[in-house]
Amino acid sequence: MASLLHRIIDYPPILDTFRKIVEANFRAEKDVIRKELLGHEGKILDLPCGTGIFSPLFPDATYTGIDLGEHYVLRARKQFPKKKFLVGSALHLQFPDKSFDSVLTIGFLHHLDPPEVLKSLSEIHRILKPGGTFLLIEDRPVSAKWNIVGKFLQSLDAGGRIREMEYYEKLLREKFTVKKSYPLRAGVWEYGVFVSEK
Repeated sequence: MASLLHRIIDYPPILDTFRKIVEANFRAEKDVIRKELLGHEGKILDLPCGTGIFSPLFPDATYTGIDLGEHYVLRARKQFPKKKFLVGSALHLQFPDKSFDSVLTIGFLHHLDPPEVLKSLSEIHRILKPGGTFLLIEDRPVSAKWNIVGKFLQSLDAGGRIREMEYYEKLLREKFTVKKSYPLRAGVWEYGVFVSEK
């Protein structure tokens, strides 16, 4: 069943619709992005950008989205033609050191094993300018007992490595200054929010 579900939602229009339903049209994530990132000057990297659903929050000239999935990038380019979207790996970013003022990462690191998480965080640190902001919004285990739907969906999640907030807090502190962290509920999904600075 999990395999069939993954194949179905890997089709970008279905994935977007499914996530909008599960995550209450991304209202909570958008509120966090507005609060923690908007108003920052300079270039923003959305990593990975998926289909570009958060790109409208940023000015066209400052935004770059990157994703390993070419089918996601193609949909993002079609939906948001004025934005810059690239196909690429979070483990080997093809940008010079200190290229971006901010990096946004949502619901990605639980798809990686521990060495890949470290590599991705190292790459983010490398491409951020000194004083740059790294906003991480990462899946965390469902905490509410009543949230049966959230627990069921997490059991089917393609990432399969949903970790406690403390795991990311500890890793981030090795490379960044963690300015704040807090839990976030988006529909039936739960995230940890980490606002860090290089």
